[in-house]
Amino acid sequence: MTEISRRTMLGSLAATAGGVIGTAIPLPAPAAVDEQSALAEKPFDLQEWLDNADPKWVAQYHAARLAEVMQRLDPTRSFRSKVDFAYGFALIHGDPWVVRQE
Repeated sequence: MTEISRRTMLGSLAATAGGVIGTAIPLPAPAAVDEQSALAEKPFDLQEWLDNADPKWVAQYHAARLAEVMQRLDPTRSFRSKVDFAYGFALIHGDPWVVRQE
C-alpha cells in the first residue's frame, strides 16, 4: 500500500485546480443593445420627481437641502432637519460644534 503525504496531496490538488482554473471557458456573446431601449433610459430628472413625488417626501427633501445650505453658511454649527407632519412644522436646527477633550 502506498502512503500519501500531505505535501503530495496538496500538490495534486493544486495541479488539478490549476487545470480547471487555467481552462478557458467560452462566454456567450453580449446581447445586442436595442437602440430604442438605450434611448429610453434617460438620466434622473429631479424636477420631474419633485412634481410627481409624495408631498411628504418633497417636504423632507427640501428640509434636508435647506439644512445643507445652512451648513455652508455657518460651518461652525452642525445642522439637521426635522419635519413633523402630525404637528405641521419643519425645523432646521444648528448645534454648535462641540470639541470633546479626552
